[in-house]
Amino acid sequence: MASYAKGNGVVNSPHRGESEMGQSRDEVIIFRKMSGDIMEFWDAILLWIHFAAIGVGGAASFGLPVVGAVMAGAQIEARPALAGVAGKLSILGRSAIGVLIVTGVLMVLAGPGLGGVNLWFWIKMSFVVLLIAGVVAGVRAGRQAREGNQTALQRTPLIGKINIGLFLAIVASAVLSFG
Repeated sequence: MASYAKGNGVVNSPHRGESEMGQSRDEVIIFRKMSGDIMEFWDAILLWIHFAAIGVGGAASFGLPVVGAVMAGAQIEARPALAGVAGKLSILGRSAIGVLIVTGVLMVLAGPGLGGVNLWFWIKMSFVVLLIAGVVAGVRAGRQAREGNQTALQRTPLIGKINIGLFLAIVASAVLSFG
């Protein structure tokens, strides 16, 4: 490290392979490698959480219409129990959407940033917005159906099919976006 006089004191400056903190170039490279490994670890954790939420969301997307179809043909005494199952699936699905949004934003910010995404990413995000609207419509229709609204009860299978289609479109556009 080279030294030079400044004012009343001596200041060390980085020179010949040393950083400002007196670390050798090799030490800096090792630190950056360790930092990179840590970031890769957290990226993998985020991706795992994201995939787990996709699985939970998919189970809810496919499970709710099945429960709804069974409920429509079930005896009146069985409907409250089936409504409880539908309610739990709905909570799981909505929670999964929340986790997907948070982990997705974190992965984009930690990765390419918004400037590094392609057209398929934005198509996927459009499907995500539509799916959120579909989930809200499904929750409302389900609530109205439990209160005895027959029109809402008849609407729920269509909403479920649309949401399944949106879920599949999200997965397909994600594959096209990220390879």
